[in-house]
Amino acid sequence: MATRTRVDLIIPYLRPLTIKRFFFHIAYNGQNYHGWQRQSNACTVQEVIEGALLKILKTPTSANGCGRTDAGVHASQYFFMLIWLKRP
Repeated sequence: MATRTRVDLIIPYLRPLTIKRFFFHIAYNGQNYHGWQRQSNACTVQEVIEGALLKILKTPTSANGCGRTDAGVHASQYFFMLIWLKRP
């Protein structure tokens, strides 16, 4: 097996990124969640969505919501954006 040089390790990071933006229009029942925004001590809608996107996209992403909701609040019309950075 050949040893990799320093250049071999750097070259993959020099390739340009593909940037894709996605906008989502969702509704949810917030009964079992502590609002939209991620919190360290509670389960939130944002956390659940980001976990599902991690499974689909195979890379961590951050969902940016249009606002915040309180614990137990439902949303009939909510928007969030996702920016996905991908190497070709």
